[in-house]
Amino acid sequence: MVKNEGRIYYDILTIINKKRFLRKRLDKREAARIAYSLRYFVFHRKPVMFLMMWGVGTKQETGCWEEYALNQLSKMFREIKKRWQAGCSLKIIYADTHARINRVKEAAIEHYYASVMRLISNWDNGIQTEMIRLSALWAEGGQGIQNVGAKRALNSILSKEQYEFIKRNAKLRYHGADYEEGARRYVRARLRDNVILKARYSDHIFLTYNNPAVMGALQPNLPLLYVWSLRRGRSSSPWFMPNEECP
Repeated sequence: MVKNEGRIYYDILTIINKKRFLRKRLDKREAARIAYSLRYFVFHRKPVMFLMMWGVGTKQETGCWEEYALNQLSKMFREIKKRWQAGCSLKIIYADTHARINRVKEAAIEHYYASVMRLISNWDNGIQTEMIRLSALWAEGGQGIQNVGAKRALNSILSKEQYEFIKRNAKLRYHGADYEEGARRYVRARLRDNVILKARYSDHIFLTYNNPAVMGALQPNLPLLYVWSLRRGRSSSPWFMPNEECP
């Protein structure tokens, strides 16, 4: 039993639920779910275990945007460490499967992976960090991208607004001939991801840069935080931001 257990996990929740970290503050139901996880970590003297997806665009090297994103995460992790001596851990799921669905060239996927690994290895954050390929998680379940397709009509999963948002993204990110097919394949992949993440990481808190209004339906059924990516007020995905535009 940890002394002042209730006070500690409540304080961690208060730290997390700040506007400078979250693009969407927690409502009562969401806060209760996060609090349940935090109480588990504190009671078992574990670090606060976070999980996030790291996407893949077409660039082959990380740049200032990725550094800004890691620095933004570090701010929250440091605040938690001040209150909870076990600190935090972070598992990063490298979304190589999504990149292949988007028909990104294999060389870009692998070069960017190596660059992210170097960046993480030099990230002075004082927490346990691990990167795992999404394709490895799929392979463990005997899954591949060959049969990824939307078997259900997307309007049974997404609202019109949500689907239009994903189609607009696919028009930018999908490198095949039919971007609407790319959108359908991406949705199906995300649903498959969610089953895997729920089964394997049910004791983690999921961090996402996604817009809750249009991407909420595709988030895994895990305790969830919608965090800022680069700084407060910025939620752009660093992996899609050109290094040439670094200030």
